Amino acid sequence: MTVGVAIASSISSIFFCLLNYFMFMFVFGVLTTFVEWDSIRTTTAKKIRYMFTFPFFQFTYIPIALVALVKKATWKPIKHSISVDVAEFSESASSKKELSLARRRARRARTSPRTPRAPLMPEAHPPRRKASPPSCRRRRRR
Repeated sequence: MTVGVAIASSISSIFFCLLNYFMFMFVFGVLTTFVEWDSIRTTTAKKIRYMFTFPFFQFTYIPIALVALVKKATWKPIKHSISVDVAEFSESASSKKELSLARRRARRARTSPRTPRAPLMPEAHPPRRKASPPSCRRRRRR
């Protein structure tokens, strides 16, 4: 076996290894997507698109793992120069909520019609409950 043939054979092996990796990751992504279809909260088109991009996402792990094998990891401490008390943090969160609420009220005031609304009257009968889907109903035992 000459050097050229050995190099061609090695490149061919690497290519087919990567191709098999991509195919395996695609099948793995398809299987996971179909099993978790209802749990994935996005549109059908995005679910299908993500099945095809999943192998490329997983492929980025290979160089990261190779670098992690040879690079020496060092601890870099983070200097914390700001000290925040729990009370200050909760005050900040409540002021953000109030600001958000004020913005929503202003937005509603701009988009709501100028005519005043009629007062809400209590209904004579309470609203009916919606029927639960068949999967939530209890099955009768016979």
